[in-house]
Amino acid sequence: MKTTLPARRDQSTVTMKALEAQYRTVLPEISKYTRRLQRPFDPKFTADMQARAQYLCENIDGAQFAYTQSDEIPW
Repeated sequence: MKTTLPARRDQSTVTMKALEAQYRTVLPEISKYTRRLQRPFDPKFTADMQARAQYLCENIDGAQFAYTQSDEIPW
């Protein structure tokens, strides 16, 4: 099944893209952060991801659950 993006973006999409662009200049790329980590798993990186997931749950209204996988944190 192929999905296509709408030709026009709604205001929330435009806003999120602007915020993403703003933070890309501030936050390091994940590949730079992970360059010197132990492979395949680094205990410090795992601890950092778990701490970030907990922080997000504590600071996002309504968030009750988060998990880490790879370098992603869904909530």
